Amino acid sequence: MRKLVLTSLAGMIILVGLLGCTDSEESEIASNATDDSANLPPVAPLDFGRARSFQLEDLNGHLVSLNDFSDRVVAINFWATWCKPCREEIPILVKMQDKFWNRGFTVLGLSRDFFQRNDRLVKNQGAVQSFVEEFKVNYPVLWDTENIFSEHYGGIGMPTTIVLDRSHRIRFRHTGIIDSVTLDAEILMLLNET
Repeated sequence: MRKLVLTSLAGMIILVGLLGCTDSEESEIASNATDDSANLPPVAPLDFGRARSFQLEDLNGHLVSLNDFSDRVVAINFWATWCKPCREEIPILVKMQDKFWNRGFTVLGLSRDFFQRNDRLVKNQGAVQSFVEEFKVNYPVLWDTENIFSEHYGGIGMPTTIVLDRSHRIRFRHTGIIDSVTLDAEILMLLNET
């Protein structure tokens, strides 16, 4: 019985992981976010607790902390250049950054483009830099070399997006491509909270 439970659990974990970085037909993007919040779907007020702070290097080697964005709504997006759904989702995040930056919102992109070689961490700097330029990424991109993905957020599949309110409490979590209508509604709700 115990073996059956462990086998079932392992299967579920693999399935969840595959749902993230796959060529799913369900990865169609609703990219027409609206400025009219009346047309957005209702958003349930969720609270998964306070996010742990972190400090990571950006693409230029500067340290960036989650605390640098205090009193801002933050979407933390875990991604990699080799992840096809991540590539589909990035334009949505670029659009939201542009749309809501002046109202107190930012995206933090945490790249998983690195590997171990001879006890040394090697960052795929060229691939990430080219990606950022190609997709016109307009928000900070950091290296997730501290494994924030797994250690802080129990990450399994990519992309994964964690949306924090202004107090940096975890309010929404999405594994797989998030559509722009849902993200738009979540951001507006959090920006309008007092």
